[in-house]
Amino acid sequence: MPKTGLYFAYGRDLNENDLAGWCERKGLAYPLAGKAMNAYLADRRLRWLTYGTAGGGGVFDIDFCLGQALPGVVYRVREGGWAVLDQRQGVPGRRRDEEVTVLSPDGRFHRARTYRWRGELRDVPDGTALRDDMDLIEEGLRRHGLDRRMHHAVAAGGTPPWTIDQLFVYGTLMEGEPRHGLLRNWTNGFGRGKAKTQGILYDSGRGYPCLVIVEGGMQWVHGELYTLIDPGRAFADLDPEEGYLPLQPERSAFRRAVIKVATEDHRTVTAWTYLYRGYTAPLKIIPSGDWRHGG
Repeated sequence: MPKTGLYFAYGRDLNENDLAGWCERKGLAYPLAGKAMNAYLADRRLRWLTYGTAGGGGVFDIDFCLGQALPGVVYRVREGGWAVLDQRQGVPGRRRDEEVTVLSPDGRFHRARTYRWRGELRDVPDGTALRDDMDLIEEGLRRHGLDRRMHHAVAAGGTPPWTIDQLFVYGTLMEGEPRHGLLRNWTNGFGRGKAKTQGILYDSGRGYPCLVIVEGGMQWVHGELYTLIDPGRAFADLDPEEGYLPLQPERSAFRRAVIKVATEDHRTVTAWTYLYRGYTAPLKIIPSGDWRHGG
């Protein structure tokens, strides 16, 4: 199967200068055709792993963590570029590549490839990430304007905070609606107030609305923004109720996505929400974008 033309980087390849220098030393063509976007790998977190008996080397890897969002950059790959990236990453010996779905902050999903470590490694016991590696990664994170908290915490041997801990709701999870109690369990009952995002709001005809992101013609969709106490445990409850299966997204009626939300105090924040992925032709658009005033 041919590889997709998009590469999700979360480690040293965030620093294009480092990659370019490596290619020059190896006499290889630079593999990337430019940056496509910043994005998140949903429900994944970093691990810092060490190899060698004296901890003489280390590498970032990723594993599953419900509710976490790993920030990174999606690059376009030139023709022949995957062979260069494979050599850089040590495929097929030290690493393997896999296809993933990454989330851009406009609510869209993109198929890309990334690299995972293979072989026997152990979590670094004292969090002593190699200084040179972290300096290079830090430069890349800053250059792309990425959230640096996860990389810093893991490199220091700690547990990272939640990268995205807010949830935008626009239907039956809102205050006063029949399923709000499911959400209240994970917010201490307090919300961040009214908020809105751009999309199209449909009436499912089954007692709940459906939010869809499309190209052009979008409206303001009104809802509420909440800060989750523990996104991992919250989504363990909310995902099945919202018709989303994180490990089987193709079987899900809705998908948990990342969007930009405008708050009452004129801030723009990044939040989770649930987007409808079904057929919308039979559904009726809610012109107001407000479930309470059009559902």
